[in-house]
Amino acid sequence: MKTMRMSIPSWFPHKQIGKVVRYLGGNETTRIVGGTVRDILLDREGVDVDLATSLAPTEVQRLLAARSIKTIPTGIEHGTISAIYQPGQICEITTLRKDIDCYGRWASIEFTDRWDEDAARRDFTINAMFMDLDGNIYDYYDGLNDISRNVVRFVGNPVRRIEEDALRILRYFRMLANMGLECIDQPSMGAAITLAGNIATLSRERVRQEMCKLLVAPHACKVLQIMLDGGVGSYIGMTDIRPTDIADIQFGLDYLANLAATMLTTAAPEAAVEVISANWRLSNKEIKVLTQLCDRTSAKKYPLQHLHQPVNIHKRQIFASGLSFYLHYIKLLATSEKIPLAKIEELEKMAVSYQPVALPINGHDLIAVGIAKEGIGRALKVAKKIWMAHDFCISKQDLMRIILDKILD
Repeated sequence: MKTMRMSIPSWFPHKQIGKVVRYLGGNETTRIVGGTVRDILLDREGVDVDLATSLAPTEVQRLLAARSIKTIPTGIEHGTISAIYQPGQICEITTLRKDIDCYGRWASIEFTDRWDEDAARRDFTINAMFMDLDGNIYDYYDGLNDISRNVVRFVGNPVRRIEEDALRILRYFRMLANMGLECIDQPSMGAAITLAGNIATLSRERVRQEMCKLLVAPHACKVLQIMLDGGVGSYIGMTDIRPTDIADIQFGLDYLANLAATMLTTAAPEAAVEVISANWRLSNKEIKVLTQLCDRTSAKKYPLQHLHQPVNIHKRQIFASGLSFYLHYIKLLATSEKIPLAKIEELEKMAVSYQPVALPINGHDLIAVGIAKEGIGRALKVAKKIWMAHDFCISKQDLMRIILDKILD
């Protein structure tokens, strides 16, 4: 085992988590673990706080309850308790364990008091380290060396790790998309590609969860190319996407926009959306947005075609499609335009604060001037186009006059 001491970054909730650790016996019984340690080493502000402890789950519950800390038996049969260490903030506390039999998501486990046995069951070396609240790191599988080189490597035998849970294939590629491709562990990569067929055993919800996270990682595009080139696409609903066609996509932080950009490289984006929706079990809302983003016919009719267009054109787009879609749409446009992130953030800020001026006429107004009921829908569409074209400044009287002229023509 290797050890190292480092300063814990200021973004980590040291004081609050420190109380939890002390209540559970201190550094000897409870330590920071896994992805939280990885994020601390990379100084990447994380969302989740994970702790490992040699105490039994029931003992964790008892000790925290004595300190008025509410716990949730998230996965108590596998040793995991969630603790609400402050309002709105949760950490997961898992009892040290070793896997006896592995068969997918849940393994047959046995609790242990040995830190090395718990490390041995974990997926990657960079996720198999522990850290106490004094900053001492305990590394059983050379994770410190791997993280210094941005290497993603399975703990032990890669084939065995994947056979224990096929989700580790997608987790491997997601980690790679976060860490980069400068130094690839070939046995790990080879196993992930060779055993890609095992993805078929996973639930679609688990596939969706990993892929949506992968799509917004810093190196997502290059990793997705590797996956497609290695045949992994066949098992995640991306059979018709060619690696070379996505090479120039500038992936951003909106997974639906990135996914739409990928779908738009195919001959039939709408069909590609149907396939991906089924393979990932996307929600109805996600399917609606993705379908709209991939509708080339509608896109050609949108006021906004390029992000560099004037602000008034952006406002027309917000009026035409609504704020929610606009925010996805500008991210889609950004995948093919070299736009600084600051510009996207500026547009988002503008859009959120902008209040579109409502169309000053309605169906009753149109009926009052003699337009038949069956023509109201068409007349309102014409009205919206005129209203946008005049940047929402034309008077109600002038708007009505132009509508009548166009309809009568």
